[in-house]
Amino acid sequence: MFVPRSLAVAFARYILLCLAGLFLLWALVAGARWAMRFQESVTLPSGMQLSRAFDWSRYGRWDLYARDGKNRLSRDVEFVCFNDRYVFVYSKEREFTGLYDAEADGGGGLTPRRPWRSAG
Repeated sequence: MFVPRSLAVAFARYILLCLAGLFLLWALVAGARWAMRFQESVTLPSGMQLSRAFDWSRYGRWDLYARDGKNRLSRDVEFVCFNDRYVFVYSKEREFTGLYDAEADGGGGLTPRRPWRSAG
């Protein structure tokens, strides 16, 4: 076992160890904040938002949010077709695939159970 020669040397060693620990903690927090910054978001003409959710794996996933940006309507979006009012979403999870009405904040009206049919 190593015994320091003086109390000042031991104190200096502990100070350096604490500084190294604080630096590593800062690097960890800064790296996580830097990685979280890469969340992309697109606002559609209807006001709904497509946001890329951060995931620690190598792929990100797109989620559809209502106009308020907090209420998630669909997750893991693969295909989106939209106009000024409606957004059709094809999702990896079948329960989220469907047609969303922006004026009803994504709910109501048109669902996969009651599909919209064009005249003609």
